[in-house]
Amino acid sequence: LEDQVVSLGVRKDVKELLEKADVFLFTSSSEGFPVALIEAMAIGLPCVSYEFPSLKEIDNDFSRIEVVPQGNIDGAVQKIIYLSKHPEEAELLGTKASQHVSAKFASDINAKLWIEFLSDLNTSKQKL
Repeated sequence: LEDQVVSLGVRKDVKELLEKADVFLFTSSSEGFPVALIEAMAIGLPCVSYEFPSLKEIDNDFSRIEVVPQGNIDGAVQKIIYLSKHPEEAELLGTKASQHVSAKFASDINAKLWIEFLSDLNTSKQKL
């Protein structure tokens, strides 16, 4: 993969880069909320990720992300190769990921949840 994988460093054109990518590899060992992974899923990229505890909050049954054990480089490479050789499955994975992110993490949904949370917090404070 050395000829096909490039590390670009810090960029401001992430959305454009993601739109040109074939697959997204996420190798964090720990994340509270993996924004980069969510962004890739939202674009409809098929994603390969190391498993970490909060990943199930993003995709509880791993049906929208190809997951390999933490540090399993060979497993991640094999998933990427598989997706590159099976474009229909890669496209389906990306489509399911995009639909899931739109349904679960859309800004209007999250804004409503934050407003409810803050309202409940404020109500609890007033009772004290």
